[in-house]
Amino acid sequence: IKRTISYSNCPPRRVHIKDILMEIKKIVQTKDYFEREGQFLIFDLKKLSENELEFFNQLYEDPQKTLELIQSALDDLSFNNFRISFKNFNFLESKSVDSLRAKDQERLILLSGRSTSLSDVRPKVIRSSFECISCGSIISIIQLESKYKEPTRCSCGLRGRFTKLSDEYIDIAYSTLEDNQDFSDTGSIRNIKLELKNHLTSQKEIKKFVPGNDIHVLGILKATPYLTKMGAVSTEKSYFFDVIEAEEFDPEINLDDFEEEEIKNIRELSKKFDERGFEVIRSSIAPDIYGNEGIKDAICLQASQSNNNKENKEKSNILCVGDPGMSKSVIAKFVNQITPGSYYLSCGGASHIGLTASVEKGDYGYILKPGVLPLSKDLAILDELNLLNDEDKPKLQEAMSERRITINKASIHTALKVSCAVLAFANPKEGKFNTANDLVQQFNLYPPILNRFDYVFLLIDRPEKVRDKEIANRMLKRENKKIVSTYNKKFLKQFFLFIRNQPAPLFSEEVGEYIQETYSNNRALNRLINPRFVETIINGAKACARLRLSQNVERKDVDRTLKILEETYFNIINLEVVKIQ
Repeated sequence: IKRTISYSNCPPRRVHIKDILMEIKKIVQTKDYFEREGQFLIFDLKKLSENELEFFNQLYEDPQKTLELIQSALDDLSFNNFRISFKNFNFLESKSVDSLRAKDQERLILLSGRSTSLSDVRPKVIRSSFECISCGSIISIIQLESKYKEPTRCSCGLRGRFTKLSDEYIDIAYSTLEDNQDFSDTGSIRNIKLELKNHLTSQKEIKKFVPGNDIHVLGILKATPYLTKMGAVSTEKSYFFDVIEAEEFDPEINLDDFEEEEIKNIRELSKKFDERGFEVIRSSIAPDIYGNEGIKDAICLQASQSNNNKENKEKSNILCVGDPGMSKSVIAKFVNQITPGSYYLSCGGASHIGLTASVEKGDYGYILKPGVLPLSKDLAILDELNLLNDEDKPKLQEAMSERRITINKASIHTALKVSCAVLAFANPKEGKFNTANDLVQQFNLYPPILNRFDYVFLLIDRPEKVRDKEIANRMLKRENKKIVSTYNKKFLKQFFLFIRNQPAPLFSEEVGEYIQETYSNNRALNRLINPRFVETIINGAKACARLRLSQNVERKDVDRTLKILEETYFNIINLEVVKIQ
């Protein structure tokens, strides 16, 4: 996020209310800082910060009072029943939930994160009117707390026995904002409750808060006290965020922000890939790990494929199963660091709530809380998949095949979209791989789930003197910090983002025939290969073409994909024999 104004540069300002009102009226009368849309006056916050800095500082320091004064000034200027809205606010310094502190209370804040829950829209009483039965006075009570308040006495001295006249309502809903995993400075991910009112509860606006969306929210940080077990008010408070405006954003690196030198380096790597294939990138994928060339090549393919959507599934799913101690978790965490929009989950401590979604009853009705699969934009990295509960496996199958998760519980009936691919790792349930048994038996895997993976790699820990010496040598280099990667994580993140945003390459008739013949020949020799195998070849070949920055798929792209598949569980044998020469 480009920073043009830092909150710390906004000094407090104490001015008289009349001066503020006059300044607001002057701003409104110039009509340079807002536009009218229906019953809204939409102020351009960036223009205000550039041309009316003192007023902008006042808005930052005391937003609640300033907004009330703006509304009062509008009423004085015959803008009756108009509401205030803002645009162009994402130039502000964006804060994470984890960075919020007591000094930020009651100030105008811009938060960035991912929506992880959304409640129903409900009516809330904000003001109540009562009549004194003794003197007839009208008493107005502003309802600021969750508990409904009634007047206790009248100015005439009467206590109690007041007649309720009316309640004034607003629409309200609640959401939860979670820090983006990619930008968290700590090991834990923080969240905060968002309070949505008025126009934010409209059908158009509330879609921004659908769980899984990345959003900027402009609003006021407020605090509410806890109640102790004895019912007393605690000195400790919990934060909530009173949202004024919100907009969706894409957390990925913006291609427009790439510098010329960065694009030049990306094109140079693509040229090397065109000439030499995966070997030019492979050594930079989890460089601490020796070997596993096929897995690293498949990860490069997966990282180069565009995200899944309603129309098609382009991103491949990868499963690595094998003995403990084969550095599967190291690879998983490395991929998480170079993939924006990814989530890492260890299935050993996960339930279907953490993986798919849950419906919970809160203080404000039932709330839908999505898990890792719907929240992941690009990639869900699932470690220890063999420990997943049996009741969770049908949900995982639905997510991988239908790209959705169906929820029918309590008052919530919906389907969460799943756009991510899956990179999964599993250990044998007996602790050691046994070549006499199949994968379903050894890894506690659901057969339809296994069928959803495009690449399945077996990692068997066999003694091999030369290989074992190389592994030990790599571990010693890692210990002495002597491992030098050709391309660092930052560049790899930029490179794969650039590649997967290239236009989809096209297949010529010749390449199409080559794929058909290769598939039919392989299927005749291997019972594990089914029509889904064709989709794997097509998507892999497209990724290889993208890595070359080519708009057309060539035979060598198909061959590079098939070379990776040679090393998988599908065991494509005699590849050179069955291919068209």
